[in-house]
Amino acid sequence: LSEPPRSNLLQPQLPECLSEHSLMPVDKHSGWCDMRGRRKYMEDTTAVGHSLNFNYNYYAVFDGHYGIRAANFASRNLRSFIDDELARLSYENNSSIDAVNNTAIEKALSRAFVQLDESYIAYEDVLQAKYYNNTNPEYPNTAPDRLRSFRNSGSTITSVVLFPSLDMMASSALSIEYSTVYVANIGDSHAILCCDKSGLGLLLTTDHTPYNDEEKERVHAAGGFVDEG
Repeated sequence: LSEPPRSNLLQPQLPECLSEHSLMPVDKHSGWCDMRGRRKYMEDTTAVGHSLNFNYNYYAVFDGHYGIRAANFASRNLRSFIDDELARLSYENNSSIDAVNNTAIEKALSRAFVQLDESYIAYEDVLQAKYYNNTNPEYPNTAPDRLRSFRNSGSTITSVVLFPSLDMMASSALSIEYSTVYVANIGDSHAILCCDKSGLGLLLTTDHTPYNDEEKERVHAAGGFVDEG
């Protein structure tokens, strides 16, 4: 047996992507790659796409916890809530989205997250009543631990909304020029802008963890508690 070249020994051996996907025909410079860690199953998911209503590109990562239900629900529905909030914003200002100020759009993204959360809770309640209620004659043997598992699923969200520049909108040529980038996140998944003049990535998100004093205060104010944080 011959010894492999030392250069190969220094290179980390990453697992292959479980799936890959080009975003869309108008922007082939983007896509996704997902790699499963130590778990036997994947709890995370992604969403990419383009809003025809408001002409923005959309990317999001959802880090599921205690199952993939919340991550799947969020990946399927977040962009529609963003579109709904942008439509309301456009209507209230009687103008197109590109004429609305950045702060208003940031608030619209925040409202979309709240709407998603409330919708998921309602969705879980409906499913619990239908399938996980021990009084339901169709499911008389539902185990209590299965019910608890069903109710505890959650997910982080990191989403990026890219609005094209006016030059890109006026040109038929393919371009990846954007005038405005909005990043909205919940949890500790990161969005990184690559790269600054020194060649380093720029972190665009702030982690919402118990190690963040502001987040810890928010949890306590909502009636929650922090364990070992």
